[in-house]
Amino acid sequence: MGVGIFLFIDSQANGPHDVDVIERLLSQAEPDEDDPAPIQVSPETLAAIEGMKDWRPIEEVIIWERAQMLKPVQAEVFSIVSKKLNAGSDTRGARSEVVKLLRDRGAQVSMPAVDSLGVVLQANMDLLRYYNQYSERSNLWEVESSEFYPAFEILVVSEPQCPRDWKSLWVAAGGVLREGRMVAKRNDPIWLKLSDFNFPFPPFRLDNELILESVDRNDCEKLGIECDGSLIHLPPLDREFELAGLL
Repeated sequence: MGVGIFLFIDSQANGPHDVDVIERLLSQAEPDEDDPAPIQVSPETLAAIEGMKDWRPIEEVIIWERAQMLKPVQAEVFSIVSKKLNAGSDTRGARSEVVKLLRDRGAQVSMPAVDSLGVVLQANMDLLRYYNQYSERSNLWEVESSEFYPAFEILVVSEPQCPRDWKSLWVAAGGVLREGRMVAKRNDPIWLKLSDFNFPFPPFRLDNELILESVDRNDCEKLGIECDGSLIHLPPLDREFELAGLL
């Protein structure tokens, strides 16, 4: 069930508007003259849904709005995400099962909604994978490797689905750009501050376009990051995994 999208127009909130109306407006080059109160929006228009802490690009907010459809069936969706992750991250299969589940419960799921739900499910699969690895201290989070690879770097590996400047977000969250790179020690609070989901690992947003890469000690020293060669013991996660994107 949608919650409605608020637009940030002329320095004030306008709405809420149905997501289907917003998508129609986005596809129009000019406002509909028959509309008694025409509104013109673009991918740069800022928006939010109830429960969001800040204004975001409208295409990102559409994904968040669609994610709320999962609230009534979140336990079943979590089960599907877990099963498909164990089967090799079958996002398409997870999306098909979730759409069928929603439609069986009487929800109207449009094709744009199907696409948005695919983004949400992919984000949750990635989050759950990293949640398990972090909890087990495996892969990137092996304690033994922190002696030689004490830091992580954000690498943007794909074209963002929504307009986003990660370097500006990095600085706003308290991070320091080092030779233009987003690098910080494994236990730096920046990793938690970047996340919409209160986890110190990606994805930090529902539409994920970045990865973490380990940075070795020599590189850290060249960038001015102090490293004494001691092991970095990360704090345990303080909560159970929950589906991301539900407000």
